Amino acid sequence: MTSKTIKVNGINLTPEQNSAMKYKLKNFIGDLVYDPNEIAFKFNNTISTDPSNDTSKTWLISSPGLYKLDHDILFDSNVPTSAAIIIAANYVTLDLNNHKIIYKGSAPGTVGIFSKNQNHIIIKNGKIRDFTQAGVLLNGCQKINVRNIYISGITNSKNTSDFDLTSALVIIGCSDVGIKDSHFNKTVAFAGIVNSICIIACNNVIVLRCKMTNNINHGGQVEGTF
Repeated sequence: MTSKTIKVNGINLTPEQNSAMKYKLKNFIGDLVYDPNEIAFKFNNTISTDPSNDTSKTWLISSPGLYKLDHDILFDSNVPTSAAIIIAANYVTLDLNNHKIIYKGSAPGTVGIFSKNQNHIIIKNGKIRDFTQAGVLLNGCQKINVRNIYISGITNSKNTSDFDLTSALVIIGCSDVGIKDSHFNKTVAFAGIVNSICIIACNNVIVLRCKMTNNINHGGQVEGTF
C-alpha cells in the first residue's frame, strides 16, 4: 500500500512527517500576503530609512544589488503576516550595517525579513527584534547566506493559535544555505512550538559558529552552540 503524501507548497510530506512536526505549516508555507498599497518604499542601492517615514509600510527590494541601511527600521504595522522588508529579487545583498529592525506593533504572524523563491541572497550585519512569528523567513530560496545577525525577542504572546510556530530564523524548501556567526536569543513560545532555527525540507544547510540562548518553549529553556 502506497503511503499518501500531503503536498504543501510543492513539498511532499508523509502523514508521519506532518504529524511529527506538531504544528500547522500554513502560516509559513503559504504566501505572505501583502497589499501593494501597504508598500510605501522601494529601496535604491543607498537605503535611507528616515525615521519620519510611515513606519507601518513594508520596504520592498525588487531589483538585484547591494542594499545597506543607514538608520534603524521601526516597523509598527498591525496587519497580520506583514513583513518589514520583502526581498523580491535575485542576487540581493542586504547589509543591515549594524542597524536594527524592530517591531513595535501587536499583529500576529509578523516577520522582519521575508523572501520567497529568490536565489543568491545575503543577509548580514545587524539586529532584528520583537516580531511575532520570525525574524527572518525564507521560503523556496536557493544559495542563501545569513551571517552576523542577532535576532531576539521573537514571541507569539500576541498570537491566538496554539499551532503557531515561533522561530528566530525559518527556512523552508531552501537549498545551499549558510547560517554563520549569528546569535538567536529570547525566542519565546507561549503556545505552539519554539525554535531558534527552524529548517523544513531543505538541502545542503550549514550552521556554523551560531549561538542559541534563553529560548523558552512553554517554560522550558532551549539553548545550544553550533
